[in-house]
Amino acid sequence: MSSGSSESSDSSSSFDVQVLGLSGIVGGDTFENDGIDRLSIVVASEILQVPSIVADPNFNSEDKWDSMAVVYKHSSGQKKVISHKNRNGQWRGLFTLNEYTNTGTWEKRMIIIADHNGDVFTLRRGDVGFDEDVNVEIYVP
Repeated sequence: MSSGSSESSDSSSSFDVQVLGLSGIVGGDTFENDGIDRLSIVVASEILQVPSIVADPNFNSEDKWDSMAVVYKHSSGQKKVISHKNRNGQWRGLFTLNEYTNTGTWEKRMIIIADHNGDVFTLRRGDVGFDEDVNVEIYVP
């Protein structure tokens, strides 16, 4: 098991998506809780620039990765774990919204990368930075 720093996302896509940083929600970092799931993207090319990933022979290539999870935490203690799989060269997952999703800021706490052998590499908030949080607002129809 390895531990390191940073977050993940893949930049190749079949549609126009702008994701800044290691990962993000398509459409921006602020949206209403309208019950519509948001596409989450992890940028693998950014993760592969993190020194601790580069130095780890089990995780220094995207080909070695099986899955990823991005973990968000709300100040209420509620957590969201967004599972990502590589689909057509892009690491994708869904940030789900429903009547139980708290409004306010969701801090990106970590990105967990699992390899094909079941080992994991964790990129923690201190390594990822504080500029990739998500804000969920009250939906006003």
